Amino acid sequence: MKYLCQKNLALIYMILVLGIGNSFAQSKFSIGIDAGVRIEKAQFNDPQGYVIRNLLPNNPYGVSATYQAKEKWAFELGLYRIGFYRDANVFYNEPGYQPTVKHGSFGAPFLSTLQVPARVIYRTGLGFSKFSLNVFSGMNLYHQIHPFDSFGITSGPGTPVTPFGAPELEFMATGGIIERTSFGIEAGLEVMYQFSNSFSLAYRFSGILGTRDKTYHEGSYFLVENPQEVYAFDYVQNGTALVHMLSIRYSLPKKK
Repeated sequence: MKYLCQKNLALIYMILVLGIGNSFAQSKFSIGIDAGVRIEKAQFNDPQGYVIRNLLPNNPYGVSATYQAKEKWAFELGLYRIGFYRDANVFYNEPGYQPTVKHGSFGAPFLSTLQVPARVIYRTGLGFSKFSLNVFSGMNLYHQIHPFDSFGITSGPGTPVTPFGAPELEFMATGGIIERTSFGIEAGLEVMYQFSNSFSLAYRFSGILGTRDKTYHEGSYFLVENPQEVYAFDYVQNGTALVHMLSIRYSLPKKK
């Protein structure tokens, strides 16, 4: 039901954008369908160093509307659905051992979050043929729509390592939401390919710097052969991330 609501919200947003573009009777408006990969950069506190710090990437998607104010400058507003990671894992991080997975995960779902980017785009004039290079920056509003302020306890064995035969680990963790609404500062590069007067494809790479802690995760782990010695850890997510996005854009025609 939540997923359908989010899709309906995105559809309504796109219809409104189309309506706005037609009412202004100008071709300076365009709409985009955006999707990509978001790599969260959390802040870890793990003195023992056994927690896997690579968090599983998630897939933001949504719609955006752009207004070309001048030849060099454009303004953009979007609406995305993203996720915040809600899990971690540990491995026997000693010389000679490597985890069998790259990302720490017990398969827990992401925390559903709405992201509203507001960007300023500068057309550099650089490029060749149908390709052009642009830069952009702006602010991102985050709002957690996960219904609960905390989530349950995750527990289990640590992730396997190679070569086999390392001491076994046991793991337990929990966490929750610190702030439901926050902001992030974004800056990045865009490469655009112009298919025609109406359609274009853009690839974007950007970095987002979170300004407020949003979720916390805390837990502990121990070696099965030595359960008396327990190691604590925690990590915090504030929206800081690296983002790869593709955007298919359609420029609205002029009214005749």
